Amino acid sequence: NFMMGTATAAVQIEGGDTNNNWYRWCEQGRIKDGSHCITAADHYNRVDQDIALMKELGCSVYRMGIEWSRIEVDEGHFNTEAIAHYRDELHKLIAAGIRPMITLHHFSNPLWFEDSGSWLSKDAVKRFCSYTEIAVRSFGDLVSDWITINEPNVYCAFSFLQGQWPPGHTSLPEYFKAASTMVKAHLAAYPLIHAIRKDMGFD
Repeated sequence: NFMMGTATAAVQIEGGDTNNNWYRWCEQGRIKDGSHCITAADHYNRVDQDIALMKELGCSVYRMGIEWSRIEVDEGHFNTEAIAHYRDELHKLIAAGIRPMITLHHFSNPLWFEDSGSWLSKDAVKRFCSYTEIAVRSFGDLVSDWITINEPNVYCAFSFLQGQWPPGHTSLPEYFKAASTMVKAHLAAYPLIHAIRKDMGFD
């Protein structure tokens, strides 16, 4: 029953998104070798090619990140075109015999979330759950496997302790505060995902 697959983060491969914290970080010249996420692997425009490559590799499962900054462009304002794009990608994966898994947060934040304090904000859990609800209601009929937050320990260490990732802070108290908030966000999102899918008629 072994399932071989691949895994990606949206900001690492998609390209074309100027609304996330990594785009601004790149624009500020903070990437040592000059790399930039504006093109990345151009996956957003090469979905068909990349799915063909996964099929050629013999993948039966694909863990993909969806980009929060594409879906919720401003707080409470959701982009139907981005949602339709991801739905189309999910349909194509399923048609290719590849089971999709979705990661809701994989190291990148919308600029509005970043500028409001991101994971240090008192409203972070509520904001993440609002995004989670839209994502699950949009894709929950196609996806049964969900990852709330990818490697929160890594994200918090590089973003708030070592200062190598946006926002570039070096604060031990901020590290613990962000980590605690991410734990609370996961604990809130987990039952929410299950409740929404059950409401949609899925286990």
